[in-house]
Amino acid sequence: MHEKVLADKTLFFDRPFTQKINYGWYSFSHGEKKLREMISSKAASDDITEYCCELLSPAFSEVCFEVGFNGEKYDLILTPEKNKLMLFFLDAFKKQAPEKVLKNWNIILGRPACGNQILGFHGEKISPADVLVKLEKDEKSGQCRAVGYSKKLLHVLKRDKNEALWFFDLLLDMALGEIVNMRYIDVIDMTDKPFGKKDNAVPLMDLFLEFKKSHGDKEGWDTAEGYLESCVGYQMKPDEDSENFIPRHDIYVGFSSFSPIIDCYYNKDKRFTDPVRNNGAVAGFIFYPLWDFEEDGESKKSDKVLDFRDELEAYINQKTDNSAFCFLGGATGVFFGYLDFIAWDLKAVLTAAEEFFADKDFIPYACFQMFDEDADSISLKLQS
Repeated sequence: MHEKVLADKTLFFDRPFTQKINYGWYSFSHGEKKLREMISSKAASDDITEYCCELLSPAFSEVCFEVGFNGEKYDLILTPEKNKLMLFFLDAFKKQAPEKVLKNWNIILGRPACGNQILGFHGEKISPADVLVKLEKDEKSGQCRAVGYSKKLLHVLKRDKNEALWFFDLLLDMALGEIVNMRYIDVIDMTDKPFGKKDNAVPLMDLFLEFKKSHGDKEGWDTAEGYLESCVGYQMKPDEDSENFIPRHDIYVGFSSFSPIIDCYYNKDKRFTDPVRNNGAVAGFIFYPLWDFEEDGESKKSDKVLDFRDELEAYINQKTDNSAFCFLGGATGVFFGYLDFIAWDLKAVLTAAEEFFADKDFIPYACFQMFDEDADSISLKLQS
């Protein structure tokens, strides 16, 4: 395992994402009055889009959004386009919205459901009411495969299935809201054969109620915040070779709100770490030895390990005003404990972590590493 000391700045950015957020809101707050005037005067949609892109550009090089007026306030809808990783960035941005902006604007994550709106598509007028949906649930993941049928889309389906699927997905967003669609529907498909009674297909307009029946007892089941906080647990066969230790290979149990990045770590796949870095952030984990977390008469070792990880997370949040990182989960290994996160300002996070471990005499050393198995670790506390 290769280690560097915290003084090494190779992972620090001149403009971390926290700073981009500040610049983005500064830009938006100084230009939002003109944007509201353009929306109210019904300026050309391309001009409105171009101007809003300009206002958001200090925070995002690329971002999808919709703007409008709901009769009371203006809406800025930030859309992740089915990308949960992007949703983490949009959520961090939303949380720092200044009061000056919030007086006139609702900042919304994901397209909200908009009922039975009628859209024109290849010569047809189509709405969610024109579509039937059959759900096939994967009991392991809890997500569904949604198969749609609409007589009005048969000619499109026959000519270009991908285009038909794109429109079906848009109708799902309209009926469910983008976040519910992202969270509970994993795969979509369309059929050219009408459903029979045994298929238990339901009108697309009733699909939201179906999900509410099965998930509505969970707080935040249909919100972006609830989706980002939802976690899946995992178990692994640990490597117990202490002499050739590789970070995370000793893990036997863990949980994560973004498990794909963990899978990519073990497969040496950088499809998530590189985009995160391109936006001025770093996805990684802090790890520290568990040798002195012994079981005693009052509490089990596992309880102590979990309490310590919670304490570390809370300390970093407190020291950085809850704005420097996003908690993704954690894991317990044979030798080490792990705290997983995306750092919007890595220097601030590691400085806080360094202070935390300095006060923990029973922790001999601690390190940070990106979700990249080939990357060097950064020492937060050197072994004495």
